[in-house]
Amino acid sequence: DDELFSAVQASVFAAADRAVLNGKCSVTQDESFVGALGEVLLHVTRGAIRDSSGGISGTFAVALDVSERRRLEVIALAHSQLLQMVADDVPLPQFFSALVHTVESMVPGIKAAILLVDNNERCLRVAAAPGLPDVVKAMDGLFMVEGMASCGSAAARKSQVLVEDMLDDPLWAE
Repeated sequence: DDELFSAVQASVFAAADRAVLNGKCSVTQDESFVGALGEVLLHVTRGAIRDSSGGISGTFAVALDVSERRRLEVIALAHSQLLQMVADDVPLPQFFSALVHTVESMVPGIKAAILLVDNNERCLRVAAAPGLPDVVKAMDGLFMVEGMASCGSAAARKSQVLVEDMLDDPLWAE
């Protein structure tokens, strides 16, 4: 385990193996670790391998990757909570803030914002951007024209504009 996993993760796995070797019939637990593809959540059952006389000669483990199922459960719960906010007639600024927090919590490292079109001024107004305090001031009142950051460009084009890194993207040069 030490070669494949961190010392902490390996010690968790070793403790479960010791419990089985010390006579516990089986151990079932969820184990989370970071692998090459990111965080993985496994539902693991460990049991004893018995020899012909009934003594314990080793352990086995059966693991099921439940990462996607858990991710879908989190999304379903967030969806339900947001719908409840709508049903409870929560004010839009509070709802927008909750929506942005939800998106940010689901995608590590992402920062999100909601901008609304102000047709009278032909610009965008910040409705929620709790993770972007410095950028909020610059985005509020952003004109809807091509080349005016990704937000202004998307509004002008009336289509989605994706930017992976605002610091390196030409739309954010100014």
